[in-house]
Amino acid sequence: MITTLSGVLFFWWSQRMLLGGRVPWPALLPGAVTTMAGLLGLRVFSRLVFSPLIASSAVTYGPIGTVLVIQSWLVGVGVVLFGGALAGRLLHEGLPRLAHALKRRR
Repeated sequence: MITTLSGVLFFWWSQRMLLGGRVPWPALLPGAVTTMAGLLGLRVFSRLVFSPLIASSAVTYGPIGTVLVIQSWLVGVGVVLFGGALAGRLLHEGLPRLAHALKRRR
């Protein structure tokens, strides 16, 4: 719980810093939450898939197999970091429009 909260705070702050303070804090919170959720999902996926894959690749291909699996994991981390920020922006912009559309529909 503390790790998740500190991760959300870190990604919330780092987005603010990297964007030079041009985006307000509330707009950055969904990105931080989705990034942390993605990293938690990657952790579960890594435990189920990458751990056995490292062992089998090390036996089959030697050290090169291990390096390729770790490289694939790093690509996954990059996708989660970029995708989390992108999904957060879409959530921040899309949820108010969706709520407004649902209110008009009633």
